[in-house]
Formats: sequence, structure tokens, C-alpha cells
Amino acid sequence: MLIGRAVREGLGTSQDRAIVMLHLELGHNPNASARLLNRDLIRYETASGVVWQLDVPRVKKRTPRRETKRRPISDVLGGLLKSMQKGGPDGQLLHWLSASRPEAAINGAMRRFAHAADLISPRTQLRMRMNARRFRFSIATHMAEEGASLFHIAEVLDHSDTQNVRVYVETASSIADPVALATDDALAPLVRRFQGKIVDSDEASTLDGLSNGRIPAAVPHLGISHLDVGGIGFCGRDANREGLCQLLPPLSCYLCPSFAAIQTGPHRQMLESIDKFLQQHEHRSDRRTLVQLDQVRTAIRQVVDGIDAPGARIP
Repeated sequence: MLIGRAVREGLGTSQDRAIVMLHLELGHNPNASARLLNRDLIRYETASGVVWQLDVPRVKKRTPRRETKRRPISDVLGGLLKSMQKGGPDGQLLHWLSASRPEAAINGAMRRFAHAADLISPRTQLRMRMNARRFRFSIATHMAEEGASLFHIAEVLDHSDTQNVRVYVETASSIADPVALATDDALAPLVRRFQGKIVDSDEASTLDGLSNGRIPAAVPHLGISHLDVGGIGFCGRDANREGLCQLLPPLSCYLCPSFAAIQTGPHRQMLESIDKFLQQHEHRSDRRTLVQLDQVRTAIRQVVDGIDAPGARIP
């Protein structure tokens, strides 16, 4: 979140910021960045606006010809890369990288960006240590936490099989979740699962001028179906620019920084329904599903506490 905020504020040099954004969005092998050519950056004109894609070179595939995988990138990153292009179609896209030690140059750019943006780790209170491999690991682990299959993770990381991606699933399920469960109560004053804000239901515009797209309070596959026409809140994502949400609304909304919870929404009913589901399915459901629902339950409790608190808002 800190890195994303620094990127949006345009901190650091354009070259360093482009490298950080590449690995933040795609999580690919740093050697693939060094092999990017100008012709790999593709711009499409669509009815809804400009769409950018990147043909990312595949590495370690031992094939006689150059292979790529096409990935979508943000408008901001696409425009930034386009503005820095030099040379013809076969010129290096990241022309400023060292040809002999590209990974070291990429990690050096990330260190400079962390310094320029003054990124301080909330955990260590020291300068954040960023490197390309860490971005790759984080993306895969977060995908595993959200329930992505081994095949999906392998596709995103460009692995030929699922053998090398099991470590991410094991990390997410056997390390990250138990640690979170063991520390959530003790760190309750410090850890906020709910990352959004609480708003009045009658506000004209709640999030960056976007229209209020109400999120219904219904999760049929969990037996949660409320007839509350007001919904639980508003979504602050711009679907035209960022695409449709790939998570699981409305439950995932409570963990999303783009969510604005309506004070009058059926949050207590949602909490009661999740409590009931967890009690009934504790011994039958997948453990990861139970852990994720417990995180949502914690976030909803924080929403309810925020509504009950003086001022009734979480900024």
C-alpha cells in the first residue's frame, strides 16, 4: 500500500518508478525486464479508451526462438514507458539498464525509489528493502491467500508446471495465516483489517468523484441473503480503468481500501451470518476459506466499532 501510494504521487525518477511499477503489477522475473523490447509495448484504442499490454519475454525455456506472454498493464505504466522509449522497434525498452548485470540494476533502482519516497516499513521502522524477487514472491503468496489455483499461479509467474509454485501455497496456508490468527487479538489496536472508510448513505459522491455503485449485501453460496436495498457500501474502483474486481464481493470489500461502508448498512447482519456459517461449517469447510472468513469477520467488527464510536467515521 505504501509503495502504491508513492507511485501514484509520482515520487522518484521516472526510470526508477517505471521499474517498480513493472514488478509491482506483473511480478515477473527481473531478467525478463532486461529483455523487453520497444515492440513489446502495445497500445490499443478501444471504444472505452486506451488499453496497454506488454509482451513479457519468457526466460529459462530453452527454446530456439524468442517467446513472450502478453500481460495487461495500467494506463499510467503504459504511458510512462511510452514516454521514455528510444530507438526502433528492436531497441531495449528499459534502455538505461546495465546489460551485464540487469538484476542488480533493477534492485538498485528499487532501493533508490524507496529512499526517494521515504518508504519506512511499519514492521521494522527501517527503510523498506525492495527487490524484484520479493515482488514476485508477494504476488504469488497473495494469490494463494485469495484461493487461486496452482495452475493460475504458475501461469502468472510463467512456470511450465505447478511443481515450483507449491511453496507459495504452503507459505500462505501454513505460515501467514497461523501467524495472523495468533497475533490479531494481541495487535488489535495496531492491525486494521478494514482498510476503507465509513460514509453517510446520503452523500452525493464518496470516492474520488466516482458514481456511487452500491454493493448488495448478498452472498448466496454462504446462505447470506439480506433484503436491504441500501447495500453495505460503495466501491471506489474505476472499473473502466482497472477492470472488474477479481475478488469476492461483498465479503472481500471489507478488506479493500477502495470500500466505503455505509453507516446504515446491514453490517451487523452480515457479521451474524458469517458467525453462523463458521459455527456450522467449522469441521467441514476448507481451512483457508475459514481463515479468510475470519479475517472478513474481524474487518466487519471494526466497521461496527467505527459506526458506534464518537463521530462514526473511519478516515
